[in-house]
Amino acid sequence: MRFRLCGKRFFGACILLAVYLPLSAAADPVELLEEDSQAFLQDNGGMDVIYSLTFRDNEGRSAIRKIGPFYEPVHFTRGLIKSGGRTARATIKDAGGGFYRVDFVAFSTRAGESYTLELHYRSAHRFADPTARAGKQLVAA
Repeated sequence: MRFRLCGKRFFGACILLAVYLPLSAAADPVELLEEDSQAFLQDNGGMDVIYSLTFRDNEGRSAIRKIGPFYEPVHFTRGLIKSGGRTARATIKDAGGGFYRVDFVAFSTRAGESYTLELHYRSAHRFADPTARAGKQLVAA
């Protein structure tokens, strides 16, 4: 149960920043439609995560200037932006302080349309510790 609470706090912070930070100098905020995350606990206590954020854009953009903060160190393995059957690559760059910039490669959003940003990453931050109960090795979160 503690793992779920930790995960909600972590991903909730990402959502709040993604929704309320302007995505370009003159752009209106986006409208958050759905957030989803799948977290896979690793033997070392870290996590592999697939994080999806579905939003309606109010103006149009080719990047998200600042998303996060993420527990560090974090290693992004894939970024995708999806809409209406189209999928394009997104690149993720360190913006400092646990925040990242996401650029849509050969893709721009349009006002009034919905998009899903999907980030795949591995966090080496220890979210769980090994333990034992009745001689069985377990992971406690």
